Amino acid sequence: MTYRKEFNKIEALSNHQQRGTEFEILLNKICEDANISIFSRYRTADTSQEIDGCVLIYSKVFLLEAKWENEDTLAASKLYSFLGKINSKIEGTLGVFISYNKLKDNFINAFRNGIKQNCILIHGKENIEDIIDKKLDLKDFLEYCFIMTSTKNRIDISTSEFINLPDKSKYITRTEKPVQDNWLEIYNGLIGVMSVSDFTVKLEFWYSDKLNLSEKIINIYNSLNLTFGIQQKLDILITRLTEKEKDIFTSVIVDKFKNEHWKMFAYENFCNKLKELRLNIDVNDRKLIIENVTQVLNGDWDLENKASYVIDIFYALLSEVEKKEMLIKYLEIYCDKSRATKFKQKQFAEKLFTDFNGDYFDIVKIKLSQSIKELKLSASIYDENAE
Repeated sequence: MTYRKEFNKIEALSNHQQRGTEFEILLNKICEDANISIFSRYRTADTSQEIDGCVLIYSKVFLLEAKWENEDTLAASKLYSFLGKINSKIEGTLGVFISYNKLKDNFINAFRNGIKQNCILIHGKENIEDIIDKKLDLKDFLEYCFIMTSTKNRIDISTSEFINLPDKSKYITRTEKPVQDNWLEIYNGLIGVMSVSDFTVKLEFWYSDKLNLSEKIINIYNSLNLTFGIQQKLDILITRLTEKEKDIFTSVIVDKFKNEHWKMFAYENFCNKLKELRLNIDVNDRKLIIENVTQVLNGDWDLENKASYVIDIFYALLSEVEKKEMLIKYLEIYCDKSRATKFKQKQFAEKLFTDFNGDYFDIVKIKLSQSIKELKLSASIYDENAE
């Protein structure tokens, strides 16, 4: 995605506190898209410290601190406060201090001359804009900064220096496993004994838009043994999919329910989960799905239940015209007193009629007219005098 539009909005904000908060959110989004984010803003277990975010580089945890302040308000004490957060963590924890405005030389020199070097500085509008405009890979840049800080005590590397390096390869690690291997990791983490918290953290590194995860997860959902732990991990995974690739996820769902094998996916748990997600299924796709699944409204209660679960996924999106068409389809179910209200098709029919604000006779009249036409058509076949 592009970040420039969002960045320009932040620049235009007059409220400095809001500007700082939005800047922090944008940086966390950039880190997330770079697949290096572990957590966005969070509080430590004892609630005593708030951390703007953290990333993983070279298997090392870097805490993030984001500032958008004028030089006169950006006191050295704020950097030292951040260093205190780093030093209070387990040995080896590092930091990245990011400032929209350029830091003063005495500020940087005081920090460079400190006893312990465990923080990288990125500051100045020109450096921030290179990151915003994706002129470099953020993970690669941070790796380079880490090497320069570790070996040459250089804590503030400019983005232009990195961009213009003739050979970046010796500073950058590319040890990721083939992305397809990540699907096996996700699947085993999902069905195995891995804790929900561990699965949440590892998913940040396993996820890739090249995995076709929406298709995979939808295909296996109803075959999983949904214990409480698996359900929690599955919910986290689906939430991630709807954050990262909601349009793709929605498109896969629509395709499943438009085709002849829709019944394989029309189970209560799955459909209820999709209803919670409030997927934006457009009117044309809704029409095709409804036409497809309502073909089973002929007395097979199990299939009628399945059709009702599917339509209920997007019931909140239905227009009054669409609801009126649904009323006609569900009229016989609504009027059939032999159907118990414990069944989904009966519950759904009653909900349709309860929500209807028009004249019920209009619905009955339309249905009767259709039935009479069908009766006449069938009768004419056996009428020897029919023209």
